[in-house]
Amino acid sequence: ENGVKKDAVWVGVAGYARYALTDSIAIIPRAEWFKDRDGFATATGIAQNLIEGTLTLEKKIKDGLLLRLEGRVDISDQEFFETDTADKKSKSQPTLLVGAIYSF
Repeated sequence: ENGVKKDAVWVGVAGYARYALTDSIAIIPRAEWFKDRDGFATATGIAQNLIEGTLTLEKKIKDGLLLRLEGRVDISDQEFFETDTADKKSKSQPTLLVGAIYSF
């Protein structure tokens, strides 16, 4: 009760791959599809279908240290993503990420 939907349904599928170009360089493509029929899982109340595509370039610097450059685009069938204009939404959102991962 209290506005919480008890029969909310969402489904998704994802595909990932990692291709080693050399011993120290790899590319990692990823794609996802997500259907949030009730807007419950995205916590928005907006029913939507989302797709996402990501391409990552990974460079192994030394054992335990990876650098990653990642480009991603999220696309919805609804105007959902924030924009620079307060009263305007977008159906897509690009993201660029630079990261370092150290494992020990």
